[in-house]
Amino acid sequence: MIADLDATLLSGHTLPIVRQLATVVAVAAPMRFALALQALATDSDSTVRSLLAHRLFAAQTLVAGTAVVTEEPGVDDEDRRRASREIISEVLEALTNDVRHTVRRAAAGLDS
Repeated sequence: MIADLDATLLSGHTLPIVRQLATVVAVAAPMRFALALQALATDSDSTVRSLLAHRLFAAQTLVAGTAVVTEEPGVDDEDRRRASREIISEVLEALTNDVRHTVRRAAAGLDS
């Protein structure tokens, strides 16, 4: 069900709760929604950025040990994991420099 949602479309919505949904969708498929993840990392609402940091930090450990779901043909599991790790690391790096202390802590895994 979540795979049918478009995080790119949701991330441009005016309501923060819809952008938070975009965060959940985008983190579930980082290769598909890399640009949406980058946009959400600079969202004007700190709750969106904080949720993104929490979800990405949790996903960072999951990606290392499991297959990443993607619909891209011709890409093997190791390539998917590597690409997903790179995307997640890049966005987390941006969040570690966030103006909000709570977002920086979440990106560093210091909040649960």
